[in-house]
Amino acid sequence: MARLTKGSFLMKGTLTGSAGVYTITLSGTWKTTDKITVAGKTITAGSTTAATIATAIATAISTGTPYTAEAANSVVTVTEKSGFYGIGVPACSTDSAAGVLTLATTTSSGTWAKLADITEYPDMDQDLATEDSTTLSDAAHTYIAALPDSGGAYTFNTWLKAADGAAISALKGTLCTLAFWIGGSESGGVITPTGSVFRRMWTGEVAYQIKGAGTAEIAPASISTTIATVPVDCWGVDI
Repeated sequence: MARLTKGSFLMKGTLTGSAGVYTITLSGTWKTTDKITVAGKTITAGSTTAATIATAIATAISTGTPYTAEAANSVVTVTEKSGFYGIGVPACSTDSAAGVLTLATTTSSGTWAKLADITEYPDMDQDLATEDSTTLSDAAHTYIAALPDSGGAYTFNTWLKAADGAAISALKGTLCTLAFWIGGSESGGVITPTGSVFRRMWTGEVAYQIKGAGTAEIAPASISTTIATVPVDCWGVDI
């Protein structure tokens, strides 16, 4: 299970417009029963040879993830697919006691920075939309999946901060590359965003809104974003 105490973040990206390229290098000693998870796909090593395991990883993550992958000896080269440029490094983990995965960036597709600290995030998905597909020969109504409906906007709650309000208000009318990340790394009591559990990326406008409050309350605010492009997702590993 993913723990919210390890960080949920609203991010803004500055992208290069080209694919990110990353490498995963396998080293150490592997057992055939070791589990490896990359970009939400989990495989069993099935071999003690790093090159063989690397091939299995590349095959697994080339389908149903934002990446294509190729294996050469003990190195998996992972490239962002078109439409997913900027989604970032593929999260990876293993339960191996002696096998090691080393992740590195060969070509960056951009940089991400936290837009503001948030206290609550919205439902990121709506209930499944359906269309009635019943015919006069059916004994009961039947349905098919309809086009997904994002709801048009995401609204994230936060605490009122003048610096955040000024910076976000300055973006009014500008289409921004945005993302919601779950997952971070903790050091010295500070959590740095990594998106190691989940990342959703989209393009939209942002607005900062001051909310109502009363006596002896922390002043609340919210950040709303439009959803101008189809959001793209990347799954990682549970914390």
